[in-house]
Amino acid sequence: MGLPHSIHFDFDAELPRKLRNAAQMLLLQSPLSVSQQNLVLLAISEISANYIRHSSPAPTLVSLKLEWNAFDFTLQIDDNGGAIEDLEIDELDVLLNSDLQTNGYGLSILKDQFDLCTYNGDADSGHAIKNQWLFKLLVESEKARYKIAIIDDDTVQLSLLELYLQEHELCLFESPLAAFQWLKNNKVDIIISDIHMSELDGISFREHISAITHLALTPFVFLTGDSNESLENGIARFNIDDFILKPIQKNKLVSVIDRVLQQRKSIEQQTHKLLDTDIKSKLRHTVKDDILDGYLISTFTQSADIGGGDCWHVEKLTKGSLGITLCDVMGHDLKSSFNAARLLGALQSSSYHFQTSKLHHTQYPSYLCETINHWLNVAGSDVLTTMQSLSISESGINIINTGGLPPYLITQEGYISSLPITAPLLGLFSSPILESNHCVLKEGERLLLFTDGLVEIANDPKAERERLHDLQSLFNQAYGSRHEMLNTIAEFVTQLPNIDDISLIVIEKQSSSKSD
Repeated sequence: MGLPHSIHFDFDAELPRKLRNAAQMLLLQSPLSVSQQNLVLLAISEISANYIRHSSPAPTLVSLKLEWNAFDFTLQIDDNGGAIEDLEIDELDVLLNSDLQTNGYGLSILKDQFDLCTYNGDADSGHAIKNQWLFKLLVESEKARYKIAIIDDDTVQLSLLELYLQEHELCLFESPLAAFQWLKNNKVDIIISDIHMSELDGISFREHISAITHLALTPFVFLTGDSNESLENGIARFNIDDFILKPIQKNKLVSVIDRVLQQRKSIEQQTHKLLDTDIKSKLRHTVKDDILDGYLISTFTQSADIGGGDCWHVEKLTKGSLGITLCDVMGHDLKSSFNAARLLGALQSSSYHFQTSKLHHTQYPSYLCETINHWLNVAGSDVLTTMQSLSISESGINIINTGGLPPYLITQEGYISSLPITAPLLGLFSSPILESNHCVLKEGERLLLFTDGLVEIANDPKAERERLHDLQSLFNQAYGSRHEMLNTIAEFVTQLPNIDDISLIVIEKQSSSKSD
């Protein structure tokens, strides 16, 4: 085994997210495939959310340990909480043929997918660690297939490189000028070029392609028969990731390509994550509970690991009215976060101009939808978004829903109904028909606004229906206090995977004098 990576965490409500984020960065260095990395993250989420969190007494310390070599991978999660009594992990095929209400599917799936899945707990031991989960995987041997551009005017050398790298998609060029023309309109994973070529030397070729924007982050490797120090210093000045000395050995060539691409991937993902975190911190601010008399507003969020386009804007319109707008920009990459930031700026500007108008607060949803529709047509044509805009006052709630998921209305008796989508997606028509829906909440009733990250599960309608049923069950019950309800919802949201942004806004009607 290689050196283990161990991290210790104090127990708190954000534990599942902390464990996943820490593991995700470490897994970038591991030999696991993307699907195997996702399986490890699933195991961490399942254990931390459903067992470590619910052990009695709760742990105060949790340890995450990852260890691997070229052949196998080990995940170990330790905690000092109460041991789980008489835990048995059923075989997945047994559960699938049993009562659909049976619990334990998560652990059975992990047992089915991992080569080893064990639990050891000893509440009576004198050791600090009471629980230990151990998972093992055999590293998948499948090699990544890269798109590689190779430039060398020596046809014999070019044929040798083609033989060495035949499992990859190769773009071979004897002419550096022809390669330059082709690269202006095409992307590759890595560029490998000889230095000494008659038509254009490698250094000059590197300078030529440095002006091509879409190749700015593409790794570049030189082939050379020179090993003098001055050449090495010269290469360093031209943003070269590595160089390989001739005669070229296959093992050395493959090793350099894998290492350079892995380093570049790690740098890109870490950079994206830093930018992503900074952007998202400004897209969904926490709303104060007491922002409007007679209503309690609660917000819940969880951000995708990378990308995600949820944003909202909340603003006091008058002393007795409030405006809320929730948007979900399409896309799951970093660009969707940037587009959400652009959209939020447009929302804030529109809201400001509404405040300076003499329009009644009930016109707030239609005003915002009209101005955002205009912005999308003029400046944001590359942005596709759903939008739910509301005005709230003592007389009720006016809402325009342009393509968002139907909001849920939970009655005093615990019944759940959905409000209709009232308008098409914005930006598709110059003057869309915007119809509003008006509802009046009775004391104790709640209105739920949420984005699709809360309930949608790609390519799995059954799992999606089950999650939707779980969400409905959270609100179809009595709570001893509002804090109990909030904690239950927060726990539900935290346990969901970080595939897409999750946003949930709960609007609850209370009497003006009532407090929690």
